[in-house]
Amino acid sequence: MTRLFDFFFDLGQKLGTLGRLEQLTVRPNGRYDVDTCTRIDGSDPAGNIVKEVLVQGYRQKISKRVVEPSLVRT
Repeated sequence: MTRLFDFFFDLGQKLGTLGRLEQLTVRPNGRYDVDTCTRIDGSDPAGNIVKEVLVQGYRQKISKRVVEPSLVRT
């Protein structure tokens, strides 16, 4: 699913429809940040380390405002 999302996100960038957006860079073993991540069901609600990134989120390039947070498992 992640590869499919990345493919269409890159396609949107090339076509110019997503020119003002960039993907977040949330990584496994990174710190959980409520501003850039959303936990999926079954995650440890007290966990502060990202175990798995299911889908990367994205933000506006200029303002850095998060449009969609990354979906993660903690």
